[in-house]
Amino acid sequence: MFNRTKTAFTLAETLIALAIIGIVAALTIPSFIQKYQEKVLITKLKKFYAELSYAYNMNIANGDVDYKTEDILKIFKVHKTCEHTYLGCADNKYITLKNYSADWGKTDNFASTSKYAVLENGMILRYFSRYSSEVCQSEAGTGALKNTCGEFSVDINGSNKPNQLGKDVFYFYITQKGVVPFGSKEETKYPFETHCKFESSTSCAAWVLENENMNYTKCDDLSWDGKRTCD
Repeated sequence: MFNRTKTAFTLAETLIALAIIGIVAALTIPSFIQKYQEKVLITKLKKFYAELSYAYNMNIANGDVDYKTEDILKIFKVHKTCEHTYLGCADNKYITLKNYSADWGKTDNFASTSKYAVLENGMILRYFSRYSSEVCQSEAGTGALKNTCGEFSVDINGSNKPNQLGKDVFYFYITQKGVVPFGSKEETKYPFETHCKFESSTSCAAWVLENENMNYTKCDDLSWDGKRTCD
């Protein structure tokens, strides 16, 4: 009869194995969480774009010819509105991708006419008509932005952080041709290359919707005619 020797890990070996597992987890889990959070934000943005386009089309079907953002908003399930002030609807302490202070709607040319709304799903909207109905129906603008009538911008996760343009805050034009995300390839006034990745961070929506990534937060050499990912 043979004697069987029982073997087991020593305490030192066990501690070393646990340390290695801990190091691997520390290196991989934050990356996994970041990718998951980014995917959630992208999904929410796509959902909002679909809802905004639906509201736009329903408004047209109901006979509206002025393309007013206030009328489009009526199609949404609104929890509350704030007239001409973000107070009571949104925290105004926003930042850009480069961490510059960004007073959401307080300092631009349409601050005095901007309105805010909190939807039942928690999203926060800022909306306004850019021009009079006469200008909206003229031949102003070019390409996809011809006959621009108004704008919507959205904080897709509401009062939750990061409250950062290009990460959870995105902009959309309301035109006579439909809803156009800021920063599209045809954009000439606020192009992706100069208004998403840098100081202003307003023109990221089109990129996220088409490419389904926020790689512009990781590298600075992306473009519509070049690289679409950092890899």
